[in-house]
Amino acid sequence: MINDDVRGMATHLLDAASCGVVLPAGCGKTQLVAGTAAVAAARNQRLLVLTHTHAGVEAIRNRMRQLNVPGNAVQVSTIDHWTHRLAMAFPKLAGYVVTPDVFWPDVHRAAARLLENPHIRDMVGSTYDFAVIDEYQDCTKCQHAVVMAVAQLMRIVILGDPFQAIYNFGGNQLIEWSTDVGHLQLVDIPVRPWRWASANAALGDFLLDVRDSLAAGQPIDLRGKVSVVAWCEDTQANRRSVCWQALRNSGTTVILERFPAQCAKVARMLSGHFGVMEEVEGTYLMEPAKIVDDGVGHKAAAALLHFARGCFSGLPSALSKKETEIGTGQFPRYKRTTAFAALLEALEAVSHEPTPHHVLRALVEVEKLDGTLIRKEAWRDMIRAARRWAEGNAPTLPDAVRVVRDHARMYGRKQDRRSVSRVVLVKGQEFDECIVLGADALNARELYVAMTRPRHRLAVVSRSPVLTPKE
Repeated sequence: MINDDVRGMATHLLDAASCGVVLPAGCGKTQLVAGTAAVAAARNQRLLVLTHTHAGVEAIRNRMRQLNVPGNAVQVSTIDHWTHRLAMAFPKLAGYVVTPDVFWPDVHRAAARLLENPHIRDMVGSTYDFAVIDEYQDCTKCQHAVVMAVAQLMRIVILGDPFQAIYNFGGNQLIEWSTDVGHLQLVDIPVRPWRWASANAALGDFLLDVRDSLAAGQPIDLRGKVSVVAWCEDTQANRRSVCWQALRNSGTTVILERFPAQCAKVARMLSGHFGVMEEVEGTYLMEPAKIVDDGVGHKAAAALLHFARGCFSGLPSALSKKETEIGTGQFPRYKRTTAFAALLEALEAVSHEPTPHHVLRALVEVEKLDGTLIRKEAWRDMIRAARRWAEGNAPTLPDAVRVVRDHARMYGRKQDRRSVSRVVLVKGQEFDECIVLGADALNARELYVAMTRPRHRLAVVSRSPVLTPKE
């Protein structure tokens, strides 16, 4: 049931809408969104809730279930999913050209155009009474245009934290909070570190101080903070030690690095006990898939072997030389009695003709070797895509990869209990434990997002216990 404090704040938000709320990480935005849904449902008002990740969608739905919010009273979706459904329902009216590779700014612009049409405006406006948009600092300019179009049809509530805006890369142009949403009234909500209240209250209080210091451009001094954060000097031995120690703990653990190659290196060091979290676009899978699609057999076979060697540790070392030889166009000789003869036989078939069944067979033969899977998510999705292709449910392997990854984008993906990830992939998620490796390399916002992921235990590995974020 919803408590009186949350009900009061949620009621205030709905009465003040259109309005905005700024709250630090872990200070109750998700509970407030769920509470707003509960109050709206009690009033028989229809609510649209939008956020940026499926993890965020699931978190909101879970909180709504805890508050006994009827499932049919509120629609919860990612902005991408909601706009994509709208554009795909009326592609001609939206001026949306459907392409194999979804370019999300085009989707958002198409949805914004649709919301200028009087018939679509009537449809959307009659479906909902309010819209709540969470994690608003992550909105791009194109997504912001969609929300502002929605705001002409109903009252809106936006929630976010400008200090967690870390997605400004790869051409993303994020909103500027003060200028783009400065016209909205900001509602003051009490700041309480709810994420840590029942897990590690001292850590929650410490992280509020961290945010203030980082926002003021001040360094973070971890000396004397052993009761709330474990710090150790950044050496290879210390990295191994702190990560291996995490295996003794129950619950979920994430190890954070900054770049993909660093994540794979850490997972390899930990012998597959931690899986690499992949970006939702699936770039790592798409590279070999496109080479296969080019139809040059020896390049396809070499790309599949390279992908396999990247996903597994402990594969026979001789496969490295075999990959090089295959890539030259001259398939190497091999003994039929060798341990990986079946794999080479399958790859030889790919080199002659990279058909769906030959590709799938090669991937299956890799799994029969005595390797340790470290890129679990990437490998699982490649197997799913290859099967989809082989069963005739996708015209090409890249198309199959897109289907698998778009499903993950829109409906969520299986997450390992122990993961190695980049900071940008875990924002909005929470874990029992977090280990931040190479914390010196992070800027202030990345560091804040990284440090606020764990509920129970935080470990920081850096050159110095005094962290001065990069510009």
